[in-house]
Amino acid sequence: MKVLIVEDEKEILDLLKFSIDFNLKGAQIHSVSNHEEGVKFFEEASNLDLVMCDHDISGSCRDFIHKIRIVSKEAKIAIVSSVEKVFIKDIDHKDIYHFIDKSSITSDVEDLIQKFGTTDDFQRNNRSYVPIGINLLKAIGICPSDIFIKISSEKYIKIHREKDVFTDEEVRSYQRKEIDFLYILKTEQNKSLDIIQDHINFLLSHKKGPVNLEDTLVVNKLIFNAGREFGINEQLMEMTAGNTKMAMSIINSNDELKNKLAFLFENSHNYIPSHSLGLSILTCCLAKELGWGSDATFCKLTFASLVHDLTLSDTEATEYEILKTNDEVFQEHPSELASLVSKINNVPPDVDRIILEHHELPDGSGFPLGKPYSLLYPLSCLFITSHRIIDLIIESKRKGINLTQQSVIEVLENEGFNKGTFKKILKALERITLF
Repeated sequence: MKVLIVEDEKEILDLLKFSIDFNLKGAQIHSVSNHEEGVKFFEEASNLDLVMCDHDISGSCRDFIHKIRIVSKEAKIAIVSSVEKVFIKDIDHKDIYHFIDKSSITSDVEDLIQKFGTTDDFQRNNRSYVPIGINLLKAIGICPSDIFIKISSEKYIKIHREKDVFTDEEVRSYQRKEIDFLYILKTEQNKSLDIIQDHINFLLSHKKGPVNLEDTLVVNKLIFNAGREFGINEQLMEMTAGNTKMAMSIINSNDELKNKLAFLFENSHNYIPSHSLGLSILTCCLAKELGWGSDATFCKLTFASLVHDLTLSDTEATEYEILKTNDEVFQEHPSELASLVSKINNVPPDVDRIILEHHELPDGSGFPLGKPYSLLYPLSCLFITSHRIIDLIIESKRKGINLTQQSVIEVLENEGFNKGTFKKILKALERITLF
């Protein structure tokens, strides 16, 4: 079986290769990192049985599929995605042979292989050892089972024991020797895959002692990456609940608001994690000024802040002004994410509504519903205002503009944030210090 994988995330690529190689004997796996290389490889290759493409890669997945179809109308295409297939609306599902959810790669790949049957061409793998990628071991940080190196087709030597730490120095050593794969016993496959999936999906850092802003940002980045790469599910929401507690401890600390915001936007190269954490801090500070400072309200605002852009890439989030008018997927992300969140247990009440309305505007020109200020939920109004303020701060940092409290208020007033609940929020904004 000849497979082409179009994937730009090393950990995902290695897990896909690992899962295919385990299930099929003699599978020939080729990989590229973008659509352009994928089309070129497909045009030049012969007799490819399957093309696997990550839906989350930058660029149009629909255009990629169209170009593949020009070359071959019979090509079998599998889509790898961080969201359920029912929410993938930019491609024709009839064009797709199989969908692979990033939260269940190993089982979904096994289902895919079963579709091909068990002919001589696609014989299930019965080897005693199966490969595991060096990069996958690096991501885990420990050996999920005993690890072997292949000396010959018949000889394997144990070089690491189960639960040994897999260090950066070992990674560099293997890379210098151009060794991309080590091996585990096939009988340890299921146990190893469980550990691998857990570590890749939900890698979190738990620090003992007082939580500080830097710790909280690190965990927020990990959650963002897990959500973007492996999908939104109850386990991710449980992690977010833990991150919410961390963020709330920062919100309740004595450090001034201006110091917290300054740290976030001067020490992070990732837009969404710092944007989300800054948003949670600002919304709660304003809520307190408005007399809405209960723990329940803080929890709702913080939770919504940390998850509201989980389905977007950094690029999509920062190109808001362009995408809000001409990108259907971007325009639908509030409603799609709100729908996902509403189906998950233990999410605080009203979080789905805040997420649904977070791109609405006071004059009714927002999306996806186009609601005017009088129909918006009060906590959504607070969230929308804070979201705009955070974006103004980030934009000023990038352009080198000296933003002041008064200039922020003037921008908001000019944009219609001076009606109903929005007007009350502006009054509260005058009583806090942003800079």
